[in-house]
Amino acid sequence: MIQLSIFLNECDAEEIEKAIKTFQGDKASDISILVLKKCMYSISKHLAGFINSFMESGIFPSILKIGKVTPVFKKGDPQLFDNYRPISILPVFGKIFEKVNFTADCTAFLVLKV
Repeated sequence: MIQLSIFLNECDAEEIEKAIKTFQGDKASDISILVLKKCMYSISKHLAGFINSFMESGIFPSILKIGKVTPVFKKGDPQLFDNYRPISILPVFGKIFEKVNFTADCTAFLVLKV
């Protein structure tokens, strides 16, 4: 049997701010990216605390996993279902968690114990 362990370093406010700065303002999100960027210095310390508690407990809140799927028209006859593609709008705080933990700057080690 193979046991998997993953070690995640705690994040800080600077890492949260760095992740928020990478978001593009024209991308669909549940919260305005412009508003998020304007208040990032006020909320980054608190978000770091939440993210660190998620990592420590090993539990990622279900609410941050739920996306809103919206059909977007591509081309052709709007009456045909095949002429639409799905767009999933994911919670921005879940995206921040992913960016903090799975970017090149993240130090995560996967250790296999055989």
